[in-house]
Amino acid sequence: MANLGRENETLEFKESTAEYEKACKAIVAMLNKSGRGTIYFGVKDNGDVIGLNIGKDTLSSLADRIKSSIKPSIYPTILPKKIDDKTIISITFSGNNKPYAYKGSFYIRVEQQNLIVDPLVLRELIKESHEYNDLWENEITNYEIDNVDEETLNLFYKRAVAMGRINKFDHTSEELLTQLNLMIDGKLTNAGLYLFGKKCPLVFKAVEYPTIERLNPIDLKRFEGNIFQLIDKVFNFINQKMRWSVEINDLQRKENPEIPLVALREIIVNSLVHCDYHADSEHQISIDPDYIEIYNPGTFGEFSPLDYVEKILPSRTKHKTIQEIVFKAFDIETLGRGLKRMDNACKENNVSWSFNKFDFGFSFIFKRKKNKYKDISNDAKKIVNFMEENHEILENASIAMSILNKKSRFTYQVIKELTDHDVIKRIGSNKTGYWKLIK
Repeated sequence: MANLGRENETLEFKESTAEYEKACKAIVAMLNKSGRGTIYFGVKDNGDVIGLNIGKDTLSSLADRIKSSIKPSIYPTILPKKIDDKTIISITFSGNNKPYAYKGSFYIRVEQQNLIVDPLVLRELIKESHEYNDLWENEITNYEIDNVDEETLNLFYKRAVAMGRINKFDHTSEELLTQLNLMIDGKLTNAGLYLFGKKCPLVFKAVEYPTIERLNPIDLKRFEGNIFQLIDKVFNFINQKMRWSVEINDLQRKENPEIPLVALREIIVNSLVHCDYHADSEHQISIDPDYIEIYNPGTFGEFSPLDYVEKILPSRTKHKTIQEIVFKAFDIETLGRGLKRMDNACKENNVSWSFNKFDFGFSFIFKRKKNKYKDISNDAKKIVNFMEENHEILENASIAMSILNKKSRFTYQVIKELTDHDVIKRIGSNKTGYWKLIK
């Protein structure tokens, strides 16, 4: 006897169409959990194919009943399927209009079970709905032009013009916002409020820890503001905390961050654009000696970041209006393509990253490059700074003595400290050689 394996979160077996109601609950549960699934009629719970008789109206009747009893309506593919000498019915379906209900009740798939949805989970499902987010973005608030942060709006306009995504024209703030569909009849929409409002609608916590155990923070900040303000504030915070190396080429000094700025900017911007604006938790940047972690209080969807990196997948836009406005002012991509660009930038700079998913949030984690200078003395760092600015070379001990303003014995102790910590190495003989910075 043929066997189709085990049931899972996107697959369920039913022996006959008499189990139609249980099948509909499974369809709704799978759609609410994964956005897709398959039901087979004519198969036992253990996966054994037993087959069933299919009348001339069986398939059309199933389609009509599913359409009428599941809301929002779905249009599954229902086909007979031959396995060995037995016929079964295959129903495949997908949908993005969460939450789905069967006869007014909401279900969600947990392994092989179809469970009644908890009210808190239902709220999160509603927030994932594209229709809900579109309505929320364009909903008109009671805030007028005096609640617009003019500095943020003017900076946005200059950036968008420079990017070639807005034509330069004489305007008032109200005219610009109206043209962008962020103000209607003198009132800001929700999108306009979160993008340019003075009321500080969003919070981004930034924490620096001295150890990887993340106890007793040494710097804790709470940034409040609109989306554009927070992008700049958080990006500047990370820039100040990152390790930078110096590269000298053709007498030009170039400072390189330990993590590519384009990668960090993509995740920071996407964190604010694709988040859940009504979540109980807040955005957070956590920095310790080994990692930089960016937490987003939202849901990522059915695909993982690696799916977007490794495959060509359509982008899931959570807040279409907000994303379009931010795109006009920043050199960013949509979520799907942006993750690919982030991954490419990390690979080019030998930076590893990972992803954590939580019940109502997710985070991107960047591995920091080891700071080999953290345990050396201040005198040793003076020599390192000199070498970084002079082709990574120290020609002789006399130069080191002048840098430190110390006698030779002390200077050689500092040089030994640098060699013992694998910061510099001797190139050539004692007479004609020099010291080279180890990268």
